[in-house]
Amino acid sequence: MTRRERLEAKIDKREEWAAGRRDKAATLRAYGGSLRHDWAFITQPGHIPERARMVQAFAERMEREQRTRLAREYPNLPLETDHYRVAVHVGPKYTRVDFGGSGKYMVVNATGQIFGIKAYGVIHRGHAYGTLDTIDAWDWSGYAAVKRS
Repeated sequence: MTRRERLEAKIDKREEWAAGRRDKAATLRAYGGSLRHDWAFITQPGHIPERARMVQAFAERMEREQRTRLAREYPNLPLETDHYRVAVHVGPKYTRVDFGGSGKYMVVNATGQIFGIKAYGVIHRGHAYGTLDTIDAWDWSGYAAVKRS
């Protein structure tokens, strides 16, 4: 193989990579339509973006389902304490949704995908639970979410 052929092969491979990156970027741009850039306005006073509303709805649903299950399984548990509340922490890439003092789920800000966590602040791509648009399709009451039938 001559030097020219090697360089042409290298160029072809890089063009394939670039096409894949363009496809991925187009998918991310298409997700959410009007919500596409909404997460950038989280810091503006008085502005509650639609994405933040969706994350808050997810957090409220998870807390409600978790507390209902705990009340049913452990009737003497003092659920009024902060140990059984959901906390939402918005970061630059991910929004962390914690239950009690433990990390539970992470939402990708760019796409709205919901993942479990490997370690605090690290998503577990093997534990995917849909998106913010599909929270009704999941049961959030257990240790891990389960798809409703």
